[in-house]
Amino acid sequence: MLTRAHFSHNKSEGACEKCSGLGEEIQVNWSAIVDESLSVVEGALLYLDKGYQQYVNGILKNTFKFYELDDVLAKPIVSWSEQHKALLYKGAEAARINPEKGFPKTVTGGRFEGVEPMLWRKLADKGIEDVLKEKFLTTICSACNGERLMAVSREATVQGTRLPELTNYTLESLLHWILDVSKKLDDKQKSYVEHFLLDMKTKVERLLKVGVGYLTLNRQTITLSGGEQQKIKLAATLDSTLTGVIYLLDEPTSGLHPKDTQGMIELLKNMRELGNTVIVIEHDPDVMKAADFIIDIGPGAGTFGGEVIGIGTLDEIKATETSVTGQYLLKEEVVNTKVRVPKEWLLVENVTKYNLKGVTTRFPIGCFTAVAGASGSGKSTLIFDVMEEMKFANFDQVITVQQTPISKMRRSNVATYTDAFAVIRNLFSKESLAKERGLRISILALIQQEGAVKIVKV
Repeated sequence: MLTRAHFSHNKSEGACEKCSGLGEEIQVNWSAIVDESLSVVEGALLYLDKGYQQYVNGILKNTFKFYELDDVLAKPIVSWSEQHKALLYKGAEAARINPEKGFPKTVTGGRFEGVEPMLWRKLADKGIEDVLKEKFLTTICSACNGERLMAVSREATVQGTRLPELTNYTLESLLHWILDVSKKLDDKQKSYVEHFLLDMKTKVERLLKVGVGYLTLNRQTITLSGGEQQKIKLAATLDSTLTGVIYLLDEPTSGLHPKDTQGMIELLKNMRELGNTVIVIEHDPDVMKAADFIIDIGPGAGTFGGEVIGIGTLDEIKATETSVTGQYLLKEEVVNTKVRVPKEWLLVENVTKYNLKGVTTRFPIGCFTAVAGASGSGKSTLIFDVMEEMKFANFDQVITVQQTPISKMRRSNVATYTDAFAVIRNLFSKESLAKERGLRISILALIQQEGAVKIVKV
């Protein structure tokens, strides 16, 4: 008997036996992992960054020392015996170098899991999207042809349609399918699935209201634009029928194209009409115009803020002379008319990926160029997925700066990435030297001397 678990590739009951529900077969790209023309000491392990490489090399040194194979590490890997390579790639237990001697018991004693197990463990921990993709090769699963489900689940149909086929539907097409199925069911069939169909219909309609009806169900979330992700997160909340609720929203239109802002405003108004209180932190003039009431806080930022400057409608805020927001909105918009005339162009031809369909365009060289468009129109795909991977003869380097967090580590902060800690460490070492000479040096003076902090009186 098939249950709901049999139709989920995230469950063992439903996942394809060969690819475990990934839809892809993943293989290690050994040419990007190890350079066998080098020795381990010379940096043959390409997949390791410099600091971690030294750590692993130290373990390997202990491993090979344990088996009295110290001289092997200094030779190119290509010259190693198959058993010695197995020790590197598969680990000591798989290589079985000397069964009588056994295996190293501790890491410091040379216990090494092997390069391949290390890679698969990292893949299992972080997922393919968070590891360096060039380190792995992916192909469509030969068993499920990318449909992720086990054979029995793949072949089950509803009104002649298989579940994997539905994942290729856009949300708009899926809604039509749901409505069509509802019409074709007799009363007995409908009694079994009516609640499921209503739940599906409600959720799909919510997504259509925020303007992402063109998305297909098989699109991975990591391929969605920032605006698309934001709309999907807000869809369920903003279309709720709850009443008597206070909603607090922090810049809900951030990252949205002006075309999409009006739709967001309508959702906020609907929430208000249901008898809810909606409080929004916003900078968008269109949202300010639609608001019933505005509280302007300032006059500046940081220590210069914290005061209520103005209260009322947008016109009343504009009439408040102490309101920086109001005075800014009174200014006429100035359009830059002095634009550079490019002499060279970067040509991007026939791009087809995600929402882009055969796009050809060009970018001026030596100019400041903005790429604009509605949410989900393909801006990020064109720039970060296509142009970032291209090779340009005119440039030596392509530097990418995205909106992703610097790091997910709990202990990471801005000081880590601005070398502030290094500066402070140097300061303390200097102070220690100074104390040895009988001098008293102020840490603040040292920081100012290093240029890490500048004190400005306003």
